[in-house]
Amino acid sequence: MSRFAIQTIMILLGILFFFTGFNINPNGFEGDVLNQRNYVLILAVLLVLASLGNIIYLKLKNKDLPAAEKEEEKEQADESNSNKTVYLMMGLLVFYAVGFTYIGFFVTSLIFIFTLTWFMQQWQTKKIFSSMLFSVVLTVVLFFLFDVINVYLPNTLLI
Repeated sequence: MSRFAIQTIMILLGILFFFTGFNINPNGFEGDVLNQRNYVLILAVLLVLASLGNIIYLKLKNKDLPAAEKEEEKEQADESNSNKTVYLMMGLLVFYAVGFTYIGFFVTSLIFIFTLTWFMQQWQTKKIFSSMLFSVVLTVVLFFLFDVINVYLPNTLLI
């Protein structure tokens, strides 16, 4: 998958975040300098702008390259294993973005972290326990940390 395609997907995710951000209560909490809704909207706009900037950079960079270097870059991008990895990571990110919104932060984080760590350990069945243990511990730590610093998450299907 080309870098252009990845940036396009990031733009689409930024747009998804932007429009789902309007579901967040705009009142915020007492003493908030920036309420939760504005925070999500600003981050979504920044994601779209950064992705657009990277696309423009890639287009300008490809204009300056000679034809031989462009072909060399295409050969490097055509490796099937790297393409599968990119597809998997993008699919996981889309699952996380959609799951966070509709299923819940902690359940989605647990699944996302487990899958990501097991993938990083090259799907070894003997490492499945360590991946599960890490994801459970990290999710529990986040749960208590969010409770201590009063991070309020939207009500979703599962916590």
